[in-house]
Amino acid sequence: MKSFIVLFLIYSVAASEKSESFLIGINDYSVKVTSPVKRSPVVGFVVDNHTLSTIYGKIVSGDKDLKFFTIESQKTKTFDLKINSNEKISFIPLSPPAQEIDLVFNRKVYEIPPQK
Repeated sequence: MKSFIVLFLIYSVAASEKSESFLIGINDYSVKVTSPVKRSPVVGFVVDNHTLSTIYGKIVSGDKDLKFFTIESQKTKTFDLKINSNEKISFIPLSPPAQEIDLVFNRKVYEIPPQK
């Protein structure tokens, strides 16, 4: 019985670090990204604003703007976008301005500190 509980806990922790969508958590001094395991023609995005200010941003693919959005403080925005399979995807915070963040498939969880 104990081994079953341990295996269940290990599986639960491993499963929590996987996603079918890009999960972008915006904090005051960093951005945490959880990426999908595999690339698909339609990609989901969940953007969570943990700051005290409204975030204005956009998702770009190659040189095309795919989506402009606004997220109020302490709110979450979700949307799906069609993505060309061979182009780089990025999240660009417009206000407050910050560095461009590459969204990389199959990279699990990574955190981007602000560029100085």
